[in-house]
Amino acid sequence: MSKVCVINVVGLTPELLVHAPRLSALGPATPWQCPLPAVTCTAQATLLTGTLPRQHGIVGNGWYDRASGEVRFWQQSNHLIQGQKLYEGVETAKLFWWYNQGAPVRWSATPKPHYGCDGSKEFGIIDKTDCQLEQRLGPFPFFSFWGPKAGLPCSQWIAGAAVEVLRQQTPALTLVYLPHLDYDAQRLPTCPPARVAEVDACAGRIIDQAQQSGVQVVVVSEYGLVPVQRPIYINRALRQAGLLEVRDGPFGEMLQTLESEALAVVDHQVAHVYVARASQRDEVRRRLLDLPGIADVVPPGDLALDHPRSGDWIALSGA
Repeated sequence: MSKVCVINVVGLTPELLVHAPRLSALGPATPWQCPLPAVTCTAQATLLTGTLPRQHGIVGNGWYDRASGEVRFWQQSNHLIQGQKLYEGVETAKLFWWYNQGAPVRWSATPKPHYGCDGSKEFGIIDKTDCQLEQRLGPFPFFSFWGPKAGLPCSQWIAGAAVEVLRQQTPALTLVYLPHLDYDAQRLPTCPPARVAEVDACAGRIIDQAQQSGVQVVVVSEYGLVPVQRPIYINRALRQAGLLEVRDGPFGEMLQTLESEALAVVDHQVAHVYVARASQRDEVRRRLLDLPGIADVVPPGDLALDHPRSGDWIALSGA
């Protein structure tokens, strides 16, 4: 069986390929139907299992846990993905794809801060590649991986890491995540061609090493981004209706999930809406449908999101 390297260039669309000659040279773009919500964690779980959120359980980048009363985003345990992943039984290197901790792969690298018992935090990565990545490439540029400083340094570093792993280990399957194209596409009205050229150069380094190592390259993208016109403040509306509770404190108001009759976990174009009592579900739906910008409020099963982690309603934003 031939060896394969899958490069995940998040935010890449067929329209942007004109600015990416190295990626374009690999072949024509083939569209695929992204699951809803079209966000990183859900899309990656679908790519890696071939199943829908109702099966794999990754119903968003985060969700509300009814038992603990916690809303948690960006969890890292691989055990959260339910079902078999395509890399199981394959000698795999998983580089910065999500749900990396505890993944059944031979080599991996993922961001993971160090947390002190005094509440302090130091940024770092877990490097299980046997390639001494930070010794070879320098410290991982953590602040460019996400947040307001997200940008090129992280994609350059990850590309360098992929080159080292391909050169030293030559896995049967290599999964590489190049993230930075995604961020200016969210910060600006349109994605700048310069960002596409940057990520193309990063991918080119990986492509060159893969070809030298006799590895076939496949490029995927989790989703594309389109301009939006306005925010929709679902939780504000639920609070005004007396359905959502907050607590004053030294850091401002904090959501009180266990005291709330309804709350929304919002992420890009969808919101999971959790309702404490079945008798109030219809009322909550009517209130949400009255909000400007909401196109529809539907049961999770209508979107293949009927999983215990999902909300009682899924609110969809309009175009």
